[in-house]
Amino acid sequence: MVIPINERVEGSVPVIGNLHDALVLFKENISSRKLEEVTLKGRRVGEILVRNATNEKYLILYKREKYLYFGRHFPDVPDGGQAIIANMKLVYHCALNDIKLVSIFPDGRAYGCDAMEFWKFYEIYQTEHPHLAGEIAYPFRLWARLF
Repeated sequence: MVIPINERVEGSVPVIGNLHDALVLFKENISSRKLEEVTLKGRRVGEILVRNATNEKYLILYKREKYLYFGRHFPDVPDGGQAIIANMKLVYHCALNDIKLVSIFPDGRAYGCDAMEFWKFYEIYQTEHPHLAGEIAYPFRLWARLF
């Protein structure tokens, strides 16, 4: 459960436990409205929101952790170390439709990236996760902190 901004103790960190909490947190920080839910194999994995001020579209994803072994699995890729993974079909869809990707973690931090840049990186370096078919990785250093 996300603690509303006006009830938080200064310096406290929200605990985000699922996609719903991540969506609530994003809407608290960035004024936006729901465009559509995103499902894979019948399971809700994200939601596309439109920012009210700019009409930019964002696909909000909840991530439990970073891909810690990215640098080990892809030693020849620049910006190795850690990465964030996302479904290949989702990244491709977002790249074609000018939708930015946002990953929100349990500590309440949100990071965003341009889906087209993610897709181009994948096409150059073939960073498909070796144990998760259809999941591709983009170095964490290339994601921008949103809040």
